Amino acid sequence: MKRDWYGELVEAIKLRRYWIRQVLIAGFASAVAWHFGNLLVNKGGLVAAISCALSIRISTYKSFREGFGQIVGTAIGASVALAAVSIFNFGNIAIFVTIVMSSVVARALRLGEVASVNVPVTALIVIGPGISENTALTRLGSTFVGAIIAVIFSFYAHPKTPTGRTLELIGSYTNRSAKLLSEMSEGVASTFDTALAGRWLAKCRNLVEAIPNLRSQA
Repeated sequence: MKRDWYGELVEAIKLRRYWIRQVLIAGFASAVAWHFGNLLVNKGGLVAAISCALSIRISTYKSFREGFGQIVGTAIGASVALAAVSIFNFGNIAIFVTIVMSSVVARALRLGEVASVNVPVTALIVIGPGISENTALTRLGSTFVGAIIAVIFSFYAHPKTPTGRTLELIGSYTNRSAKLLSEMSEGVASTFDTALAGRWLAKCRNLVEAIPNLRSQA
């Protein structure tokens, strides 16, 4: 039996269309953040792009309110970083204070597990090597630009509400599971080879990998 490479490729793309869309939008959003970061802040494109890439992974699955909380958390974390550097200078104590306080802020704002990492990371970007007052303010402004653009593009990645997205995914996974079970029962009742069984296994693994996305939606 000749293997249909083109059909398998199309099927693989269909099964991962949500992930592909999110990756493409995240890449485009980061490119836009780089452009506006350089436009609005002197040499702020790189920091804006990094901030956008970190933030859009959170806000893709969240509402505007939660996305706004990400911006507030980043702002507070960066401010804590600047305060720590001004008091303790750039060193291990400043890093310790920045990480701890940024994590506390992310927890207090209920931004989720991913944000608990991303907020301290963006704060560390602000106080990176070569820190000075002007450099810190530039990085802080670039961080805001990137986070704001990430929230804007999150609606294009998946414009529905978190509840609507959860219901949509549940329906999609249910239909895919039913279709796969029907296909497998028909194949077992007739004849099947190792290639067909391999495709069934690939579809099952894809479903197993996709199901944890429901936790992110809920």
